[in-house]
Amino acid sequence: MMMNKQQIIIFCIVGVVVIALVSVFFLSTHDFQSDQSVSENEPFTAQFWTLPHLNETEVHSLSEIKNYSWLYHKNKTCQSANDAYQDYCWSEMKYQQTLITDNAGRCADLTGDFNDRCFEVFAGKRNDRDLCYNINDLTTKNNCLRRVITKVAVQENDINHCDQLVEPTDKEVCVDSLIHEQTIDFCQSDYITTNELIERCQSIIIFNQAMLNNDLSMCNQIPLKEYWKGCFDELGG
Repeated sequence: MMMNKQQIIIFCIVGVVVIALVSVFFLSTHDFQSDQSVSENEPFTAQFWTLPHLNETEVHSLSEIKNYSWLYHKNKTCQSANDAYQDYCWSEMKYQQTLITDNAGRCADLTGDFNDRCFEVFAGKRNDRDLCYNINDLTTKNNCLRRVITKVAVQENDINHCDQLVEPTDKEVCVDSLIHEQTIDFCQSDYITTNELIERCQSIIIFNQAMLNNDLSMCNQIPLKEYWKGCFDELGG
């Protein structure tokens, strides 16, 4: 049976499309297999580890497929980067490797803001405020201390931790964060009464209860005007 001209054209187009799809699949599979072979054959002899004196545990972490794959491609990016970006690229790679090794002691070997970022990450991860004191930038250091101390105060349900904060606004954030987790009886505790925070404590807790129960009538029980107004604004329509 002879095909007409239109059928021949359609047949050729379909053939070209099939060949193209097969080629794309082959190339993508080949690239994936190449990456796998790199990560499987070179994990302990990788030349792009930028951290000195790696121990066995750290090498194992860096050699995990998900980590090694990212670092392998990051290394290629840094190698091909222009001079203006290359130093930053290598520093970022070293920073990521430090996080992967989970060794806060290596943060000191980092340069620029990566040093501060590293200590801040590990301080938050380990709830260790002492790591915050290694941060050079004052604003970053204070933010680190506020987050870590507030987190510990809430987790341990101990408002006295908030007194470790020097900045009044940071201390207020810490105290308010812990009050948010309490019932109304907490407002008669020694810390709250001694620091004359009874009305603030009551306002925060009653406001939260009003929001939770969608109860407009509770707004009238709030002693501080700012919370009283906020309650009516939210529930009064």
